[in-house]
Amino acid sequence: MNNLIKKLALGIALLSLSVSAHAAFISMTPDNQFVNIGDSVSVDIRMHDLLPSESVGDFDFDIVFDATKLTLDSVDFGEDLHLGSFMDIQNWFQSGPNMLTMYEVSFESAQDLFDLQLDDFILATINFTTTDFGVATVDFDNVWALGDQYGDPMMFTAFSGLITIPEPGTIAVLLIGLLLLRRKLIT
Repeated sequence: MNNLIKKLALGIALLSLSVSAHAAFISMTPDNQFVNIGDSVSVDIRMHDLLPSESVGDFDFDIVFDATKLTLDSVDFGEDLHLGSFMDIQNWFQSGPNMLTMYEVSFESAQDLFDLQLDDFILATINFTTTDFGVATVDFDNVWALGDQYGDPMMFTAFSGLITIPEPGTIAVLLIGLLLLRRKLIT
């Protein structure tokens, strides 16, 4: 009987851990995954899948990008940490040839963040100009902080973004191949 109670208690404890182990998602989402050299491309840093009891109150990231293919132009912060009632602190700077540091801290009340923030929103948008052919990656190097409405650390899973800058010859070859395939299907 005593052994049965111990096993039951252990099972309940493990079940409660698995139920409470939820992680929000942070993703890098380019506005266009296929661009030409010299084009502007924006990458949204999005929060997804927040629990109904969660909202974001602060973040501090180091972002790495392929500096051989992308030039950093600017960063635009989203509006979901600065809701208009109080101020916030936000800043960004290029901390290396291929690294961007960015942070924001909201001084909104926990209740305002909880009531007004969506469960899917843009934390910031990074704006680049493409400089060379190939596939460029934008990724998290360090997440120094991601805090909830009370400033407590949040669990999360991060996803990187890819931007493809095809060579002009590649597009021409693909178009010729499609035209020849179409012609063969018609005849």
